[in-house]
Amino acid sequence: MDDLSGRKVVVIGGSAGIGYASAEMALDAGAEVAIAARGEERLKAAAERLSAKAGRDVPWQVIDMRERANVAAYLAAAAPFDHLLLPGANVYRTTFADLDEELARASFDAKMWAPFFAAYDARPHLRKGGSIIFYSGLANRRPVPGYVVGAIIDGGLDAATRSLAYELAPEELRVNCISPGIIETAYVERISPEVKDELFGAYAKKVPVGRVGQAEDCAKAAMYLMTTGFVTGAVLRVDGGIESAP
Repeated sequence: MDDLSGRKVVVIGGSAGIGYASAEMALDAGAEVAIAARGEERLKAAAERLSAKAGRDVPWQVIDMRERANVAAYLAAAAPFDHLLLPGANVYRTTFADLDEELARASFDAKMWAPFFAAYDARPHLRKGGSIIFYSGLANRRPVPGYVVGAIIDGGLDAATRSLAYELAPEELRVNCISPGIIETAYVERISPEVKDELFGAYAKKVPVGRVGQAEDCAKAAMYLMTTGFVTGAVLRVDGGIESAP
């Protein structure tokens, strides 16, 4: 099931965390992989690690997902490919009472509209039988204090997944979404150790699996969605079973 031999996987957001783990796992499954991200230093280092693992060059390109023309040009240059992975951008946290319109709109541009238009611009370059994977989150199902903007974006991505799966079916393309819970990545490491311990501890006690997620958990979900041709329009929850928690 995990064989991606002869397939090409493009990961925009592949320099770290979920994106990097997915690129690495796809390489292990025999895929040709290309990665892109915004930060050049970290992206270059990631490509070097992947290249060393693969025994061949893994191409990389600095891309800001918010710059649609550049993303479209990158996708055209990477063509043809079979799977496009679009790990989500960060969203600013705020209560509704303290809402900043500029930051809210910037969050939508980064996490909602950027992958939405990347999917649109990728369509001519995806081989038949290929797929697009969005990344949302649990906030639209389990409200998180101070994360109202993220909750709305997550809900929009989930809805877009179902609609696009139907619309792109005639083109023999599948569209799915991964909805992670709390995942231990470099982004989480930015918070203070005290806050992290409290956050992770509370989550681990709440979910049935008794732990927070790892990037590899989401990478395995991406592998399933890429290699299982009978799945489209799915929002795959990789959250430790949070909705089963009281």
